[in-house]
Amino acid sequence: IITFVNGGHLHLTIQDNGCGFDMNTVKQGKGLSTMKEHATQHNIMFHVDSHIGGGTRISASWRP
Repeated sequence: IITFVNGGHLHLTIQDNGCGFDMNTVKQGKGLSTMKEHATQHNIMFHVDSHIGGGTRISASWRP
């Protein structure tokens, strides 16, 4: 977990070194899509990046 402030924005990154998943073929559930929807409603930039064998990184940034 990494947090920092830059340019008036708070940045949060959560990263693991797990098995990861293919972003193009993952079954769409409610977990990540709900997180992204809530983030958008609150003007939070939200990004998920994952690669098979390379872990997953979830990043969010917003102006506190």
